[in-house]
Amino acid sequence: MMKCNLCKNDINEKAIKCHHCRGWQSITGLISKKMEYGLMSIVFTIMVFPITYFANELVEEKYSSLNFTARFMVLKEYAKETNTDSWGDYRINIFNYYKLKSRYDEIITSIDNKHVSEAYTCLETQGVTCKDIVVIEKDGYVTLTFNNELSVDAIEYISKLSLDRNIVSEYAYGKNKIIIRWT
Repeated sequence: MMKCNLCKNDINEKAIKCHHCRGWQSITGLISKKMEYGLMSIVFTIMVFPITYFANELVEEKYSSLNFTARFMVLKEYAKETNTDSWGDYRINIFNYYKLKSRYDEIITSIDNKHVSEAYTCLETQGVTCKDIVVIEKDGYVTLTFNNELSVDAIEYISKLSLDRNIVSEYAYGKNKIIIRWT
């Protein structure tokens, strides 16, 4: 036996309504438990949707302020990983942001050395300012050879950045070299 939520008379433990006052045995006592749960789920959905929407807008804006070329590389990888053709900033949401940001940080760490900035300057000036990079021009192609082995991320970053700035029209690469064609 249990007490009715409204009139406090003894009623059966499995009772849905009190047989004395006809009150529902739910949290409010005004409607059935099933209806209360339905209303709570509707209210929860109404509250969560705007929060998720604005959180997605925030992470998209935050991600779009990062380095374009590295961001492009991450989104391109993500598109391959998810088997989609599209890879714009709109693909960023609160559920994948930290994974993509982590990969972005890996790329930035990989390219954050003097060879990358030096190679980019070398490409911008078409070989004039190359110091620690051996430059060989042959038949319209230029081979940049580095003293140290560069990561694939660093090579792709340099090449992609150069393509974006219309410095080179095509490229290929090996462990410590990039072969390009000037535009």
